[in-house]
Amino acid sequence: MKTVLAFIDSIGSSHQGKFDGMRSVARERGWRLLVVSSVRDAESARRLVRGISPDGVIVQGYWPLAKDGRPPAAAWRGIPCVYLDKAGAAGAGSVATDSAAVARMALRELSKTGPASLVFATGHAGAAWSHLRGREARAFAARAEIPFAELDLGNLRAHDVAAVLRRAPRPVALFAANDEVAAEIYPQIAEAGLAFGRDVAVVAVDDNAMICETLSPRLSSVALDHHGVGRSAALMLARLMDSGEGGRLLVAPSELVRRGSSIPAQPSSAITRKARAFIEEHAADGIAVADVAQACGVSRRSLEIDFHAKTGATVHQAILDKRFERVEALLSNRHQLLQPIARLCGWESPAHLKRAFKARYGMTMRAFRAARARRPS
Repeated sequence: MKTVLAFIDSIGSSHQGKFDGMRSVARERGWRLLVVSSVRDAESARRLVRGISPDGVIVQGYWPLAKDGRPPAAAWRGIPCVYLDKAGAAGAGSVATDSAAVARMALRELSKTGPASLVFATGHAGAAWSHLRGREARAFAARAEIPFAELDLGNLRAHDVAAVLRRAPRPVALFAANDEVAAEIYPQIAEAGLAFGRDVAVVAVDDNAMICETLSPRLSSVALDHHGVGRSAALMLARLMDSGEGGRLLVAPSELVRRGSSIPAQPSSAITRKARAFIEEHAADGIAVADVAQACGVSRRSLEIDFHAKTGATVHQAILDKRFERVEALLSNRHQLLQPIARLCGWESPAHLKRAFKARYGMTMRAFRAARARRPS
């Protein structure tokens, strides 16, 4: 049985996906896969490798095993190695997300809004993936002959960010380097007086449900193939161990998950206005689409056609969005018991809500509450 050592610097969702991809190959090939996440320097890594004597190594690229972040090839000299997210040392393989393709996917979505200007926002200006996404955004603006601005949130005050957004010709296309950056810039969009759908459209990267589904409007985001990156790295390591064949591979993003932040606003109709008002008032009462249609005095089919044309969402989605809004508000109260929340928000039973919540956010309500409590205010 071959032993593969995987150095991974975080237990976040992206690294979990990569690990799942590695593990799928390990199972197929009968490897013993060992994961290490607490090594602080190259010398510690060398001692660990000497003690385990693995047949191969996979290294997550964004962590300081050596000064300046250079791959510490000496730590496993002669052992086949694949790096994730950045180029490795000579003779090693590397697998990374194709950041240029990620940017192009996001920019295609933003181009549908007919932007008069483009803003690229990042909080990771020194990272290679951020640089590549910003470069694609700048090239897009040049081709479209529209003004371009790049915002490094790490070096700007919130008021200055809002000022840049306020000056940008409208409608503004805002490409956020990742979902966390988008969440950080939403308040500045409001401070600048920009209305989603009319003045600004936003697309980000990562499709983190904890962020995308809780912002208002919900955030459109490019989903990355973390599982594919991890699996590709393990397959490349298998080739290195068998034949010494490595190389560099870029993995394309999975898809653009379109939500409200990138959907242009349409002039509202009397039917849609009435439907929205009814949903706002009664979503937590357990209403269905048929109830909304009856309140509006139209057939269900007519309601669905009009509502989708004006909002880009289905009536059912709008009901769920409002219910989950109420759920989130209740979860923010640490004294609120979990069991009654289903009844208070329109679900038939706690079991129905648990399944729906896990499907939407990728975590339990208890985990969501804990994550919210840890988030800086």
